[in-house]
Amino acid sequence: MVPGCWFRFVIPAALATALTACASTPEPIAQLAQPTHEAQQTLFPRQVIYSSNVLLFTRWTGVEARFAAQQEPGACVIAADGSCAEAQWAAFIDDLKSRPLADRVEHANEYLNAIRYVPATENWGSVAYWETPFEFLARGGQCQDYAISKYLALEAAGVPDSDLRVAVVHDTQSNQDHAILLVTVDGHDFVLDNQTTTVDPLESVTRYRAYYAINDSGWWAYFDPSVRFGGTQVAAAR
Repeated sequence: MVPGCWFRFVIPAALATALTACASTPEPIAQLAQPTHEAQQTLFPRQVIYSSNVLLFTRWTGVEARFAAQQEPGACVIAADGSCAEAQWAAFIDDLKSRPLADRVEHANEYLNAIRYVPATENWGSVAYWETPFEFLARGGQCQDYAISKYLALEAAGVPDSDLRVAVVHDTQSNQDHAILLVTVDGHDFVLDNQTTTVDPLESVTRYRAYYAINDSGWWAYFDPSVRFGGTQVAAAR
């Protein structure tokens, strides 16, 4: 089994305020949407706040902005073999596009899980840095970087954004925070995880409890009124 992430997840202050308010009231303050499919209740057994305002999550918007800039003509992130990571990425995406949907998901998971695990502190001197796919291919990365690259790869290969969510979770087995990708294939939800080699049905994954999930359309924050929130740091999920 490959490493997960050895970090404590810190949420934006505005979201922490909303979750704290929810934790002190019997009903969520903005229960506008539930997870897309009933099977997601395994991972998300709590109440939910939904918002389409992804600008709140600056790391998410920041990684997408940097990735767009890195794809501009003349830009190049140097891969381990000295070539531009863009060429490796382009060949990978072309391969994914040639495959049926289920195989596309399996191959994206297998291909990107083979990238070397490197803590963000080693690569960037900060645990909070989220990598673009080019940076991930060139330097390796940690859990959120696997999840983000899988998300952007499958999106580039034609999987609708509505069928993809990066989820930041608490791993109840390791007592560490972690990130995974959720993918819907033919109405069924699956987990893509750098801690496992298989693509697993969501209902079979019981070790995680979600903090939030995000895609380009919005974010879903999950909370349990029994869990206390301190400042901008989430206490360990129960």
